[in-house]
Amino acid sequence: GREGRGMIVNVVSSVARHAVPEFGAYTASKCAMEGLSKVMAKEARKKGVKVVAVYPGGTDTNIREARRPEYMRAESAAKMIMAAIEAPEDVVCHEIVFRPMVEEQF
Repeated sequence: GREGRGMIVNVVSSVARHAVPEFGAYTASKCAMEGLSKVMAKEARKKGVKVVAVYPGGTDTNIREARRPEYMRAESAAKMIMAAIEAPEDVVCHEIVFRPMVEEQF
């Protein structure tokens, strides 16, 4: 078979690393994504495809009712994800974890 190239980026969440009250369904779905990412990383590499699981911490988005300006901006999270995507060709970043400086749940 022909070798491919590419990258799959799965945005998990830091909630997959620690429990957050009242986020049960969200946490369960992100833990499922974490497990899928691990399997995909092993399967896809055989075809030259990189898989990275991204674990952003608190990001000021509309997932919450109230704004959280002390959390990182979505643009900041995007820059971190791009850093993993733009890794040298001979490197694979399987996981990237980042959070805003104010976050203490880690």
